[in-house]
Amino acid sequence: MTIPTLEQHLAAHRIRIPIRGLGLDRTRVGCSCNEWEVSIVNRHATSQALHDAHVAAAWREARTVRTVEELDALGREAIVMWINQDGSVHGAHTYPDNRMLRQIMTETDTTALILWTPEGGAV
Repeated sequence: MTIPTLEQHLAAHRIRIPIRGLGLDRTRVGCSCNEWEVSIVNRHATSQALHDAHVAAAWREARTVRTVEELDALGREAIVMWINQDGSVHGAHTYPDNRMLRQIMTETDTTALILWTPEGGAV
């Protein structure tokens, strides 16, 4: 599992605004990741807010651990919290000292959110 730093994530998710004369559809604005695009018939501020929401959702997805294998790939010093199936936060723990999280993730669809890694820092 590759966990991008915030700097890397933001670099991969720059807003893409069409420039006149390049043959691009000037009524659409998108993200450099090519996974998000919206009409810019709305105001620019609305497009920016929608792009910001896309970047935040992509950041959360990049920091979500869904399997025990992904948890194992984090290494010894990563700090994660897990989210119960009802959406409530169960706790924050340093992996791999938490056998309970491994068991919960094995037995349920619980996900964990990476709060900090030695390489990438904090959320």
